[in-house]
Amino acid sequence: VRSRGLGDVYKRQVITDTITVTRFLTTMSRKYYGDHRFWVYIYEENAPKLRHPDKIRPGTVVVIPPAEKYGIDVNDPESVKKASSKIGEIYSRFDK
Repeated sequence: VRSRGLGDVYKRQVITDTITVTRFLTTMSRKYYGDHRFWVYIYEENAPKLRHPDKIRPGTVVVIPPAEKYGIDVNDPESVKKASSKIGEIYSRFDK
């Protein structure tokens, strides 16, 4: 048995993407996770530097979290349902 090093704990390279006038969280989500509704997890991962999800400035670089971190599974209806529910939660923060 060998000891686990830091490299074993976080093997995944950090993936980032950039918001543009034609590239949004939804298009990133479709690319990385297979469904536009999983944008909520990209948003959550980057929430400290983002405000309203519809008003993210072009040029903003966001981290794309690994699907496993949030239990993202495009083939699992419950995973998709959970993401859809989270959409309402996020928008409710701005309905004040």
